[in-house]
Amino acid sequence: SFLWKIVTGDEKWIYYDNPVNKKQWLSPGKTPLPCPKPEIHRKKVMLCVWWDSKGVIYYELLEPRKTVTADLYSQQLIRLSQALERKRPYNAKGKREVILLHDNARPHVALTTQATIAELGWEVLPHPAYSPDLAPSDYHLFRSMEHFFREKKYVNLESIKKDVSTFFDLKPAIFYERGIQLLPEKWQMVIASEGNYFSD
Repeated sequence: SFLWKIVTGDEKWIYYDNPVNKKQWLSPGKTPLPCPKPEIHRKKVMLCVWWDSKGVIYYELLEPRKTVTADLYSQQLIRLSQALERKRPYNAKGKREVILLHDNARPHVALTTQATIAELGWEVLPHPAYSPDLAPSDYHLFRSMEHFFREKKYVNLESIKKDVSTFFDLKPAIFYERGIQLLPEKWQMVIASEGNYFSD
């Protein structure tokens, strides 16, 4: 009954070059063809995205070499709140209830961020550290994005922005709903495994 209130968000690197290592089927004794490894310092840009069971609410692609700080994250949450006012209906009390689900990265738990969340009147859903298996962006949204960006190459930031927008627009509402609806199932798996990490 409270899943519709959940707004979840996270950050992901989007690479300009996305090669895929393809499997090789070899006869016994055959030597596999050499496969070059991706460059360690590949050109990339950071995507920050927030979504709920109805779809993407707000996202940003940061300028190259820019990363998330507590101050920036607090500003992003304010912009997210403004996007929520535009895109999601109010309840009978005139305010959209929000349960924020994000991980424990430093900018997310900084005092500045906590103060901003308190000012916005949002609740934070507890999230155990190092638990991508319980983060909808990790187990659902970003996994699908990995497939979308496979083998794609980009020459500029604008082309990445266009493809990110296309990806979000192509996903039906049921895709986002499913990602949130999976949460109780994931929580039950944690209970069944007595708190141990699991993967599917």
